[in-house]
Amino acid sequence: MPYKTQKGTKYAVLYNEGFRRVKYALGSYADIIPEYEQMNKPKELFFRYKANVCEMCGAYVPAVKVYQVKSMSDLDVNTEWGAIMNKKKRKTLVVCGDCYDRIHK
Repeated sequence: MPYKTQKGTKYAVLYNEGFRRVKYALGSYADIIPEYEQMNKPKELFFRYKANVCEMCGAYVPAVKVYQVKSMSDLDVNTEWGAIMNKKKRKTLVVCGDCYDRIHK
C-alpha cells in the first residue's frame, strides 16, 4: 500500500493471512494466582485513633471520633480546632465527643 512522505513515496506491507490458533497458550497454570507479599503497615491515623486521646483537650476517652475536612484550604485557622489541624498539617483530628460537638456548633 503506497503512502507519501516528505522524502517520497513509501510502501506499507499489510499481513492478511491470519494467525495460527494456539491451544492452551497459558498451559495448565492459567488459573493459579501468585501470592504477592504485601506490606500493610498501619498509617499514622490508625495509631492516633487507637491512642484514645483527644487531640483538642488531651482527655483519655474510650470512644473517640475523627473529624475530617476535604482540603486544607477549607480550614478556618481562627478556630481552635482549625489552628491545631493547620499546625499538624493534617486534614483529620481525633477528638472526644464533647470536642466533636463543639466543632460542629
